[in-house]
Amino acid sequence: MTETQEAGFDWYFDATVVKIEQTDTKKLLVSLDDGTQFQTDRVFVTAGRVGNADKLGLETAGITYNEADIPVDDYLRTSNPHVYAIGDVGGSPAPKLVPTGNYEGRYVAQLIVQKITDPIAFPTMPAVVFGSPRIAQTGIPVAAAEQLGYRVTDVDMSQVITFYRYHDNARIRTVLDQNGRVVGASVIAMEAEELINYFVTAINDKRTLADTQANIYAYPSLGSEFGAFY
Repeated sequence: MTETQEAGFDWYFDATVVKIEQTDTKKLLVSLDDGTQFQTDRVFVTAGRVGNADKLGLETAGITYNEADIPVDDYLRTSNPHVYAIGDVGGSPAPKLVPTGNYEGRYVAQLIVQKITDPIAFPTMPAVVFGSPRIAQTGIPVAAAEQLGYRVTDVDMSQVITFYRYHDNARIRTVLDQNGRVVGASVIAMEAEELINYFVTAINDKRTLADTQANIYAYPSLGSEFGAFY
């Protein structure tokens, strides 16, 4: 948050917008429920999307749905066993992200041609906020890890040459289970979306720090310091 404030961002926590008015100067006057007011050029509503399943005539195919998505079983089948629902429209527990839809689509294709018969199992999935800096997370979140008694490392990478040369105040938190295996990671960095991918592989491979340090990465690159991330 400090970096965004230095870049000119203002933050208002636990606040609700109650009114937006256009001023004589064509700017927008935003009023919050605590009495705060500020002017801006644009206002964006980023509360998600509204599905249109109710407009697809799903009832005629015997498919049940709700406001958020179409419920599916562990094989991504809807209430009509001949119809599957994946990606944003599907009701699987996985995050509604582009890679999720791709992963589910490949699973259903293999299921239909009987290359696989097991219910779907999701690997760790990264989520990224493409701000400035960017924020990425995958696996077990830090708060949940602390409740489980897992070890959390917090590493400031801003003085490491790979990040220092780009003035990137990168910070990385890694969650390790009782066996020293990587089970979660959170990254704040200018290229967090790239760094988190290293952790995705490490988590899915159930790597320990020693396993990671057994690899040699190209230097200087973002991944070259991966063995020092935790």
